[in-house]
Amino acid sequence: MIMNLIQVAPVATFIFCAIANVQTATAELPSLTNKEAMGRFAMSENSKYRFHIECRGRFELLPEGGRKKKVNETSAIVIEPIIEEVLPDGSYKSRAVINSSFESNDPATAELEKTTIRGQANGGISFEMTTEIRQGTIFYSGKVINPGPTIKNPLRFAVRIKIPSLYQELNLRGPKQEEEFKETLKDDKVSIKWTDGEKVKANFAKNVDASSDEINGPGITSVEIDSDAYAGKKVTISAAPNSSFKMSNSASEPLHKGFVLMWTTDPTKDKDHKAQIAIEVR
Repeated sequence: MIMNLIQVAPVATFIFCAIANVQTATAELPSLTNKEAMGRFAMSENSKYRFHIECRGRFELLPEGGRKKKVNETSAIVIEPIIEEVLPDGSYKSRAVINSSFESNDPATAELEKTTIRGQANGGISFEMTTEIRQGTIFYSGKVINPGPTIKNPLRFAVRIKIPSLYQELNLRGPKQEEEFKETLKDDKVSIKWTDGEKVKANFAKNVDASSDEINGPGITSVEIDSDAYAGKKVTISAAPNSSFKMSNSASEPLHKGFVLMWTTDPTKDKDHKAQIAIEVR
C-alpha cells in the first residue's frame, strides 16, 4: 500500500512545524513526509472518513463521499482541546492552548491506531490527549496533568467540536436554485439524545437557537448529523457516562450554517478521567 511507504523525517518535520507555528514554544510533533501528508502527524483513512491530526495539533474529520458525490473539504469537523479555569463564582475562564507546544513519544503514522499527545496552555498548564481508533470508531479523551505554578483555581479539560457551515460553497442563482436547495435541506437534520433519555430533532432549514433549553435539555449525550452535504454518511458524536455536550451557534440561524458542541466531564464522578468522546461515521 502507498500508505506503508510513508516514513518519518524528524529534522524536516521540525523545520516545517516550527515555521507553521511561530509562537513561544517549538513544535515537536513529527510529520509524515509524503507530499500530500506533509504537516500531518497522524492519519486514518477509509471508505467512510478521513481523519487527520496535524503537527500543530488540529484534529479534522471529513466524511468520505463516493464516486457520484464528493464531500467538500470545507465541511470537515474540527476537534479542539480547551482548558478551563473554574473561578470561585462557578464561572469558567478559558486558558489559551499553545498550538506550538504539542509533542508525543509516538512516531508519525498514516495508519493511526492510538496516540497520546501532550500540550501546554497559558500559565504553565500541561495536559494530554489520547486518540484511539477501534473498529472504525474514533475515541478521544484528555486530562490536565500539571496545573502550572501560578494557577490556584481548579482546572478542567474540555473539548470544542466545530461543525462548519455545510453548504458555504453553494452559490444560489435565482428562485429555481433556491427552491432546489430548500428541497435538499428538507431531509437534513440533527438528532439529539439528552442525558435523561429524551430525544429531540432539529431541522437544518429553520432558524434555531442552539444554546436554548429546547435543544440542550438537561445535557446532551449524543448527536447524529444527517446531511446531504456528507453524501449519505451519518456522523454520530457521543459522550461517555459522566460527561455531556452543550450545543450552541453564533446566532439564531439554520443549523446548516454551523454549530458547536462543547464536551465537559463531571469532575465529581470522572475522577479517573475515563470519560471519552466517541465519533462514528456510517
